[in-house]
Amino acid sequence: LVGQQYLLRDVQLRNVASGADMNSLVQVADTATLRGDLRAGVDLTLRSTEDSIDAANRGALQDGIRIGSGSVINALPGANVTLESKGGGIDFGGSIIAKGGDVKLDVAPTLTSFDPTLAVRLRDGSLIDVGATVVDGAQNGAGIPDREFHDAGSVSISAMAGYVLAENGASVTADGLATEIRYFDTRSNTIVSDSVNLAGGGIALTASEGILFNGDLSAKAAGVDGRAGSLDVNMT
Repeated sequence: LVGQQYLLRDVQLRNVASGADMNSLVQVADTATLRGDLRAGVDLTLRSTEDSIDAANRGALQDGIRIGSGSVINALPGANVTLESKGGGIDFGGSIIAKGGDVKLDVAPTLTSFDPTLAVRLRDGSLIDVGATVVDGAQNGAGIPDREFHDAGSVSISAMAGYVLAENGASVTADGLATEIRYFDTRSNTIVSDSVNLAGGGIALTASEGILFNGDLSAKAAGVDGRAGSLDVNMT
């Protein structure tokens, strides 16, 4: 998920300054993708509701949200991705890559009657990755890029009226990262490096009926003195 910006053309700026009549933004600007460190992450929310679906079509509500195997949601660092279903379960078989961001999968139906099929299901081969990352920006005169650091984000998986189920081969990752920062030391007149250990993130599993998790959960620390993440498991 990459946002684009309008970049004004120099010649058109002169035309605008001179009072020329411009009727559309496309007359004075081009769309362009900015360098990674200049782009803000674009959040994504997918929501399934049961509004306007009557009781006679109750079976249709079971569809909820389905992300098939091979599907990939790849967000910029720091972006948030939410899958929220109020009209059925969430069947997740793809990948969400949102380094340093927050990912939420939530089944919270508005119906009051119990439905034993409601669940967040993570299929074999599915991946949610909010691990720590680094974004390199423009280089200075010494050839050293500015660096933007992102600690690992968080993953929240909840089924407030059902189950959280993960098959063997499913993976949720919020690992820290060992990296470095480089700078020019005027005292020694050399480029030196210092280690930077980005923290692990948080993983939370919440369900009202049960949690059966056969997949992998990871929020590891990085480096010798890195900070590990956390795991919260709650039955409501």
